[in-house]
Amino acid sequence: EAKWEERLSLVGADAVKVMKSQDLSYVRMMRQKDLKSVEKMKSNLHFIGHFDDIHDDDDDETDDEKKKKKRSGHKRKHTIFVKDEKEAETFDIAKHFDTVPEMV
Repeated sequence: EAKWEERLSLVGADAVKVMKSQDLSYVRMMRQKDLKSVEKMKSNLHFIGHFDDIHDDDDDETDDEKKKKKRSGHKRKHTIFVKDEKEAETFDIAKHFDTVPEMV
């Protein structure tokens, strides 16, 4: 405690308030940066439906926002072009995307 009072007298009470304010601003900025990063990672997931079912504990979203996301049915889809109808009939989606058939 003696060291704290000595440092406070060297720096000054106003300077300490400014530093605490800057610290708080830095923490808020880093939190926003991390939240944005998490959102970007979530949007890049291919198994977003599966991920949402497991991790539905996002405290920053309101219940209405969560319900809206579920209603919108964000299904990912891909358009794959083939040479002819025969190739379309024999096309193997799991093989094309190099995954197991259960994930198709």
